[in-house]
Amino acid sequence: MSLDAHRAPAGDIYFDLAPLADGEELTVAALVGNDRLTLHAARASDGYDLGLDTGRLRPRAVTVSYLSDDQLVADPIAVADDDLVEAGTAGDEPTSQHWEIVDGVMVLVYDFTSTETGATTLTTADGHEIEVTHVAFTLEGLDVPTPRAIEFAAPRAVTIRSRRIGEPLATPFRALRRAAHP
Repeated sequence: MSLDAHRAPAGDIYFDLAPLADGEELTVAALVGNDRLTLHAARASDGYDLGLDTGRLRPRAVTVSYLSDDQLVADPIAVADDDLVEAGTAGDEPTSQHWEIVDGVMVLVYDFTSTETGATTLTTADGHEIEVTHVAFTLEGLDVPTPRAIEFAAPRAVTIRSRRIGEPLATPFRALRRAAHP
């Protein structure tokens, strides 16, 4: 399924996804220029492995931030020179995807606020368990054009509940901007 993003610098898309079986994957790709930035949520026995594939786009670094109710709950992780960035394993599937481009910096976010508890337990790569409402990927050193479309791919139906495209977003982008530029 593909949604026109109207080349907007911001947008959020809330969706419902039937639970995935082990090994199945949800991908949400932002089509930028002739390339794509792809968020992955792959079902594993212990939850959903989350990551970002930058493909042929080569940011200087990708910073992974873990937020709960607009507050950082763990130290951000910066990953340089890698096209696949792993964020950890979430206990629940994501319920929405957001993006915003401000001053040439793009942030892609998975959101868990529509889960039963309003958050999910995430196990980071180093084994720490934290409660998060958002997992954000900030692309540094990459002049990204605004997305022309957002594509969803999953082995089960993805139902779009709502979408806002073109409006500035409130959370978690403002918190990330404050943390990056005090």
